[in-house]
Amino acid sequence: GTVYGLARMAESTLADVYPNALEIQANPTPARPSAHRMVVMEEDHYHILQADGSSQTVPRQTPDAIVSRAMEDDSIRGFVTWMRYPYWEVDATEQGWRVRFYDLRYQEPGSLNEGGPDIGYAEVQVLERDLQE
Repeated sequence: GTVYGLARMAESTLADVYPNALEIQANPTPARPSAHRMVVMEEDHYHILQADGSSQTVPRQTPDAIVSRAMEDDSIRGFVTWMRYPYWEVDATEQGWRVRFYDLRYQEPGSLNEGGPDIGYAEVQVLERDLQE
C-alpha cells in the first residue's frame, strides 16, 4: 500500500506541473521504493523524469510501413499488446531494417544495459522482401 500511495502522490504532484498531460505514471526505482521514474504523456511527446532529477523528451510516433510490419511479427505480438508508452528506433541493415521497440515505463531510447535487453525492450528484423508481400 505505501509504495502505491507514494506513486499516486508523485503523479498528482506532476499533474500541476504538466497541465497538458494525457497520462502520468510513476514507476518506483529498484531498491528505492520512495523514488520514482516518471513518464508524462502529452499529445505529441513524452517526458521521462528520472529520480535523480534528469529528464528526457522523446516524440510520440505514428508507425510507418516498416514499423507496422515489425509490429505484426509473431515474436513480439504479446509485447506490442503489453507496451503502454511505445517508442521505436529504426536502423537500416543490408537486408532491410532493425526495429527496436521500447516501453518508456522501463527503458529510455539508447539506454540498454550492457548485459543485453531487459524488460520493456524488443527487437525485430524486417527484410525488404517482407514489405513487398
